[in-house]
Amino acid sequence: MTLTQTLLRQLANPESYSRGKQYFEDDAVRKIKRDGITFTGKVAGSGLYTVSLKLTASRPTFTCSCPYNYEGICKHSVAFGLAVLDEYGPTFQSAPVAGGVTWFSPADEKAAPSAPVWERISDEKKLNFLRQLLDKQPDLAHQLALFAGVIDPMPAGKQTAALSPDVVGSEVHELLTDLRFDEDTLDLGQDDWYSEEGQDPTPLIGEVLQPYADQFDLALRQGRLADAMSLYMGVYEGTQAATEPAHDEFNCAEDYPEITLRVWQDLLTEPLAALVLRVFNDDQLRRALQQLADRMRHFAEQEEEAEEEAENEEEDYQEPLYTYTLKAFEPLLLALVNNEPSARLMQEALVQHVWQHLGTDYLQLRIAEQSNDPTLWLHTADQFAETNPDIALQLLNRHRLAGNQPALLNLLQRLSGAFPKRFDAFVLEHISPETLVPGPDLTLYLAALHNRCLSHGQLPDYLLLRTYLTPDQRQAFIAEINRSYHTLFCVQVLHAEGRTDELLPIMEKLAWSSTRNMAEILTLVAETYPAECMALTRKKSLQWLETGKRDRSMYGQIAEWVSALHNVPGQRSPAATLAATLVSTYPRLYALRDELRQKGLAR
Repeated sequence: MTLTQTLLRQLANPESYSRGKQYFEDDAVRKIKRDGITFTGKVAGSGLYTVSLKLTASRPTFTCSCPYNYEGICKHSVAFGLAVLDEYGPTFQSAPVAGGVTWFSPADEKAAPSAPVWERISDEKKLNFLRQLLDKQPDLAHQLALFAGVIDPMPAGKQTAALSPDVVGSEVHELLTDLRFDEDTLDLGQDDWYSEEGQDPTPLIGEVLQPYADQFDLALRQGRLADAMSLYMGVYEGTQAATEPAHDEFNCAEDYPEITLRVWQDLLTEPLAALVLRVFNDDQLRRALQQLADRMRHFAEQEEEAEEEAENEEEDYQEPLYTYTLKAFEPLLLALVNNEPSARLMQEALVQHVWQHLGTDYLQLRIAEQSNDPTLWLHTADQFAETNPDIALQLLNRHRLAGNQPALLNLLQRLSGAFPKRFDAFVLEHISPETLVPGPDLTLYLAALHNRCLSHGQLPDYLLLRTYLTPDQRQAFIAEINRSYHTLFCVQVLHAEGRTDELLPIMEKLAWSSTRNMAEILTLVAETYPAECMALTRKKSLQWLETGKRDRSMYGQIAEWVSALHNVPGQRSPAATLAATLVSTYPRLYALRDELRQKGLAR
């Protein structure tokens, strides 16, 4: 798994990324905890929010306790992702998850496949090697016996109803419903008592579900795929039926079924990763998939019967607590597709049970990947690109590394309609405007650059953009940024356009104490209006000292303003005079004198 800033830009909208980056730079992310492929921590914003990042093989998944529910991940998730990158590096390997749709790896794409070793070795040497390997690895010999049907994974007389979905589901439902989340059961640290957020219920849930995860792991290692599927179905049913715990003092278990299912899937990370080293025969895999199909059909029929009964008796139809969804089984299904034969069987199941349109986009892409058919992969990814931005990003990278710019630009045009602004960062990073001619593709690039100008407020972006803009378009752009919160950027653009007569009125209207980059703004405007800026600085400083809350933060900002003017050519003496005036006017504000002294403006 590769986590990069580019990927984070793709997952968030421009505003969320920009604000999240600022949160990260302001050290808003608290200590990060890592547990395998899962990272958790807290991010300070308007409240203290709990954020988690899970790096599965299919895609990175963020969750945050903030109320954000709009396009892309929230600013707290961006900040947390950047903090993870900062602590663990731009690229690191997570625990492997077998069968996932792997995020595209440039190294994998460039590696030329060598001729299969198997085809270059004689049958005699193959058998000799395999005999020795099987002698040394009893587990592998057991897998071979199961695969060949020499032994039964569950001998006659050993079958039990204990692993049936009904029994497991009932047990899990009861256990989860009996849980209590209060100060007696939760492991509360000192900081937790002062947190504005709910506490973490997942450890207690994990204790309940761990025995079932252990049984699941054992079933897979013993080749009992049908039992593993039954366990998964039973736990799924139990988690979805348990809508709330017995007691939730801290309101930390809202969306209880979603939380408990996520804990269950996290517990299965290692067992599913191990499936990459296991082989099941066709009958085992077909039987397990048929179990899932039968169970889904059973619940669908129950729902239809209940709806018909309510209609016949003229009663209000009660929606079921939950319905079966293939998405909930995605980790297991992905892990089972780990070679070409399993891909073929999974494709058969998709067609047979009409699963193609039930949220199986990652599964279908995994099937194409394991089928060793690049054309099929491209076709499948293209099929889902306009509804799944993660798959779209993988496809974009395939086209990019293949050097297929026409296909790349065609896809970006389509994505600009499906996901406005979502792939702007990709466009700006990987498309060079020099390679484009006037038309839709150049318009696409300039739209991405325009969006980044507005969201990030960087002068180099504007200087590039303005070379393509007409005077009227420049005027419209300046009107647009005048309404934004990038005051420094607005001043820089006006300065670059030679519209210096508009700078001083902006300075006069600003709330200096709450404006970011005020010293930089002051430096730029003072190039044209040095005396006026000096007078304004004197006025604003004295007003703030009289009416504001006096503290180190205030004194530090005032010192920065005076220092900025001190560095403007011809303003050293007036700035020194202003500093002396402040010190003499407020002789008892020793911290103010100290801040000015640190800037070389006072003794």
